[in-house]
Amino acid sequence: MKVCVSRSIDCAHQLEGTLVHGHTYTVTACVSCEIGENGKAYSMEFLQGQLGEILGAMDHRLLNEVIAIPTAENIALNVQSKFALRGIKTSIRAQIGNGGYVETE
Repeated sequence: MKVCVSRSIDCAHQLEGTLVHGHTYTVTACVSCEIGENGKAYSMEFLQGQLGEILGAMDHRLLNEVIAIPTAENIALNVQSKFALRGIKTSIRAQIGNGGYVETE
């Protein structure tokens, strides 16, 4: 089973050859787990709290100050690595606005 939570952030970035511009990203973190005897798989509240703490460093910021090459791909990898540092194995989806998304495995 997968337990997933999402949070949206608003931030700006500047990629090579572009002007500074902003996006709303919806970042989703998923944990694969088994359902326990109590009927629950993983605490959504805990996962939401962890995602909120990690994304707080990016929300309403210029991403170039946080991630060297601030693409959706690198946002997803950055978030996934921060979960890994906390001992939580996740897959991450970073969606740009209402358009496309990237997803780690």
